[in-house]
Amino acid sequence: MKALIISIGGTPEPVIYSIDSHSPDMVLLFCSDKTVEDIQSIKQKIKAKVQHYEKVITRDHEDIIACIEAAKKCVELISKNAKPTDEVFVDITGGTKAMAAGMLLGTYGNNYTYSYVGGQKRDEAGRVISTSMQIKKAEDPALVFKDSEKKAITSLFNLYRFEAVSDTISKLQKSQKDEDLFNGIKAVSEGYALWEKFLHKEAYSKLKEGVKAIEIYNKYAHNAGLGSMISDIKENLEFLSRMGFNPKILSPTQYHITDLYSNALRRIEESKYDDAVARLYSCMELIGKFLLHKQGIDDSDVEEKKLPQDVREKFAIKYRDVRGKIKLPLKAKFLLLERLGIEQGKLFKARIETDFNPLMATRNNSILAHGIMPIGEGHCERFSLLVAEFVLEERVIFPKLKAF
Repeated sequence: MKALIISIGGTPEPVIYSIDSHSPDMVLLFCSDKTVEDIQSIKQKIKAKVQHYEKVITRDHEDIIACIEAAKKCVELISKNAKPTDEVFVDITGGTKAMAAGMLLGTYGNNYTYSYVGGQKRDEAGRVISTSMQIKKAEDPALVFKDSEKKAITSLFNLYRFEAVSDTISKLQKSQKDEDLFNGIKAVSEGYALWEKFLHKEAYSKLKEGVKAIEIYNKYAHNAGLGSMISDIKENLEFLSRMGFNPKILSPTQYHITDLYSNALRRIEESKYDDAVARLYSCMELIGKFLLHKQGIDDSDVEEKKLPQDVREKFAIKYRDVRGKIKLPLKAKFLLLERLGIEQGKLFKARIETDFNPLMATRNNSILAHGIMPIGEGHCERFSLLVAEFVLEERVIFPKLKAF
């Protein structure tokens, strides 16, 4: 459908010419209490096959604010009758200067095309002669500014600056056409921000809300980049669904390990190496806990009888706390796994002197552990590659937002 909002006032010829030239399906006649009387005679002279007319009357054709309010009513009528992909033109030729200004300001930001009737030849009163009339068009001025904001949103999203994306969209003037898209991207960004904080249940709800809004928009837009993003978000939702949100389950699953490792990789992408190593260390702790749990052993309260005979006394003495519980630190977890014949335990023991001990020494001296030294990129990369050998599940890849 094509719609035209056009102001009425002054000579009727430009109005008739504009409607015939645009040949819209729907026309909204923006008029004053005086020019409303001209509507019938104008309609009789129109050759275009207009299917539907509406009129909106401003309460004061000399008051810009009153004209803005009336123009916004036109936008509301358009949104009720048109799809987001339909063409909408706003012709500001007729009426007072206040009406023209009000139409521009009241419809600004909706991705409408603006037009007026101009021409080279004019009569003594300065009016365009009918034989020289031409339609002059211009895109919505808001698009010039919105393009730069869209680029900023895309860049921030792809840098994992999800909260900044949400803030930017909150301040953005959104058109009716773009509302579902921007609301969807905002909700998705808030969902991923929650996920980065390991608030998985809340993240799941926000991502579902966001992807639904983007799907509604893309039903008409058919943007391939958004289609790919929708598929990626749904894959992430499936991962969260498999992870589960039961607060009564305190033992880690393979999905928690994958999620934590993937979080560490994103911190590496941001050059946040201390944060990444802290997560990688926690990931190894989770792996040890997970593998021992599969053997029926709680690493925070080990039953002495479940320890292999050859290390039972040593572990019971070395790792028993003041409350009498046997609690295993990282190395002890994997050395116990090695004694139980678990492959990851064997791998850990084989790499402990050449890889783990040097990496652990650097980690222990870092500012997020027990020291004041920052972690370098090289150390972080080596640590991530080493941990990768213990992480069996697929990685969690957050989607990238393409130009839209």
